[in-house]
Amino acid sequence: MRPSACLSRPLAFGTTLAIFLSSVSARNFTSAPSPNIDLSGLGRVALAGDFDSISLYTYQGQTQNANFANGSQYLFSQYPDGSFQSLALADAFITTMCPFVSHGELQGVVVGGNFTSLGGVPAQGIALWNANTTKITPLDGLSGSVSAVYCDDESSTVYVGGTFTGGNSTNAIAWVSGWTNLPFAGFNGPVTSITKSSNGSIIFGGSFDGLGNTTTPTNKDVQVINLSAGNITSGASTSTSGFSDPRNIICQTGDDTAGNTWLLEDNTPGFWRGS
Repeated sequence: MRPSACLSRPLAFGTTLAIFLSSVSARNFTSAPSPNIDLSGLGRVALAGDFDSISLYTYQGQTQNANFANGSQYLFSQYPDGSFQSLALADAFITTMCPFVSHGELQGVVVGGNFTSLGGVPAQGIALWNANTTKITPLDGLSGSVSAVYCDDESSTVYVGGTFTGGNSTNAIAWVSGWTNLPFAGFNGPVTSITKSSNGSIIFGGSFDGLGNTTTPTNKDVQVINLSAGNITSGASTSTSGFSDPRNIICQTGDDTAGNTWLLEDNTPGFWRGS
């Protein structure tokens, strides 16, 4: 049976973000034992202190809002009652996650960002968190940051995008049991989103205008057009022999002589058109 898993929204705490995971079927939660304290003889009990909220401790590992260093983010799991358990601390931003299912079995949750460590494990921008063991496995081989991941259950493949180099690819690559180059060697700019279309195609979005294994013109508004095979027309051409054919001026490098020049009739408006 295919395991169920889902990722939930970022949760903001002050100037930092905590990213949390909803419950995964493979993960078990252990209820905390009730404290053996009898308060029935005290009547109403008040709690005083320097706090602005309170919650019941119902699950082992349940945590209050963690104290974050600037720029760090936590990976959280959410308990059924809405409280949280901290799973791993990243030393920078966590930007994307997806559950990686390979051949019908949940392998873990792929976590991407611009961190260099997750849960104390060195990891350059991407790692796999195991929902059963809570073990973190770095997916070594990338240099840079990860902005988008898409876990494709049908092909048991994780598509990764961002600003990085890896293998023979730039800014986009795939993970199966190791890094696999895409047929087009990535893109020439950052990839910020990845999804799958209804026809099964993988769609990449970002700030790019070319593929990683092709060159693009420096001036984006200029395009070379082959006029020699085009339809060339003109109006009000001169009647002088050797100067009336509008095709005379296509790709000519010689002197402005007969056969190399096109002229209009004197004092007459006209046109030259290529299509």
